[in-house]
Amino acid sequence: VDPRHAKYFKMLKMHIPRPAIEAKMRAEGIDPAVLDNPLSPIIETSSLTETTLSKKEPILKDHPKYGKYITMLKMHIPKAAVQAKMQNEGLDPNILDFDPLKPLPTSFTGPPLKEHSIFGKYFKMLKLHLPKGAVASKMSSEGYADYVGVLDHDADMPLPDKYKVMLSGGIEKTNIKEKTQNQNHQKPKKPNPKPRVPMRSLFWSKIDDGQREKTVWKNLSDDSIDLDQQILDALENDFAKNKKKSPEEQAEAKKKDEKKSGDQGKPKEVGLVDPKVSQNVGIALKKIKMSNTDLFEAIVTLDEQKLDIHKTELLLKSCPSAEDAGIVAEWISDPKNNDLRALGQVESF
Repeated sequence: VDPRHAKYFKMLKMHIPRPAIEAKMRAEGIDPAVLDNPLSPIIETSSLTETTLSKKEPILKDHPKYGKYITMLKMHIPKAAVQAKMQNEGLDPNILDFDPLKPLPTSFTGPPLKEHSIFGKYFKMLKLHLPKGAVASKMSSEGYADYVGVLDHDADMPLPDKYKVMLSGGIEKTNIKEKTQNQNHQKPKKPNPKPRVPMRSLFWSKIDDGQREKTVWKNLSDDSIDLDQQILDALENDFAKNKKKSPEEQAEAKKKDEKKSGDQGKPKEVGLVDPKVSQNVGIALKKIKMSNTDLFEAIVTLDEQKLDIHKTELLLKSCPSAEDAGIVAEWISDPKNNDLRALGQVESF
């Protein structure tokens, strides 16, 4: 193999699509026919006539990559369905609009986008599974905001004519960057209102002016938005780092703090009743849902609204035995046990 041909055969071994390699060879002035004969000398494409080249190019219906989609159209599969399949497979569906009996147009020749001197690195980012939006933002930040549509095209296809015209017209990276900077420089600086309280952080993806044109923000301006001060106050309160509490929330918080401070001085709880008995009585008390003081008052006053039949039956089943009552009474009578808060829930009941 001629040393000057070696890199193309290496690309074949790396499973790079042959049409892409042939396009690169033509761009570099080498006849793609070399791939069929490794021992042939280099043939400069400039020495070949256009007719000879066209004979080497397969017609679209026989193209190794796109021929199957032409076959699908012949089988009367809807064109929209074939285009959708091409898009899913990362190919340009516009190819179906060309004559299937002719080779691909010259606009589809040249190095593939993934090997393009400017845009190749962005397709490499996509291949590394970086989000398309992040790659588009990277392009915009590097001065290629007008070219983000390139990412919608097949990586194995050459740069579309639209962008070739833009590049040939001198709209290059530096000019785009300067143009964007000049536009930003001419825009009046927007006011930066400061909230009255520290706010929580809001995480979003920033877009620049090139991308803004395709969003709802294009037709919105600060002058067209008039928010009531009450709405702004509510937003400040809802998204503040330390949200202001309502009177009810403040009262509830105060109640919890008082209970917490009271529990800190509470002695260690004492359990005197058999654990199984204590568990059953505790379950019954949770169903009754009354404090010992309220329960005592309801029993003494025979309050039928607070003590219905169901709760009365639970009380009867939970009545302490003479032995349990005696154990509790003995503990209370001991002078050393002067803090009744040490009694457990069941013992207090």
